[in-house]
Amino acid sequence: KIKINRSQAHRVKVKVGRDLEVDRRRLRLIRGMVGPEVPLVLDANMAWSYQEALKALDCLREFRIAWVEEPLCPARSFSELASLRKTSGVPVMLDESFCTADDLDQALAEDAFDLLNVRVSKCGGLISTLRLAARALRSGADLQVGCQVGEIGPLWAAARILAQQIPLLKAYE
Repeated sequence: KIKINRSQAHRVKVKVGRDLEVDRRRLRLIRGMVGPEVPLVLDANMAWSYQEALKALDCLREFRIAWVEEPLCPARSFSELASLRKTSGVPVMLDESFCTADDLDQALAEDAFDLLNVRVSKCGGLISTLRLAARALRSGADLQVGCQVGEIGPLWAAARILAQQIPLLKAYE
């Protein structure tokens, strides 16, 4: 049995999307370990169609999900993302759908998100990412500074610099 120091668990991110029953069991186990107060974040990595996302988020509602990251396939399904967040009531974070200023403009026009995941590796380097983050903040977006699995030291260092430059980050991976 895994022991979690609940005072150190600020947020738990859980990969979901392949099997709804497995996701339910995993979330039940995690919720039991961290308690009711630690926010759970789902990352579907574009695993669901719109209808699958509606069903999954309804089925997983009991676990009090803080937000769902990039739930729909294909990326940049902004009108469906807008509908999903309104219909499900679950906040949506863009990741793969948010890499450029054009992505931000389109997502804002569609009201397609609640949060944005900015990453140095996907947004064109540190300076480009800082500019994009500033633009997103001016629009009123909440931000997370994320990381890619497999990133190495220089990208970690760049992400730390990025996080230090962004006021009021919602999350930092």
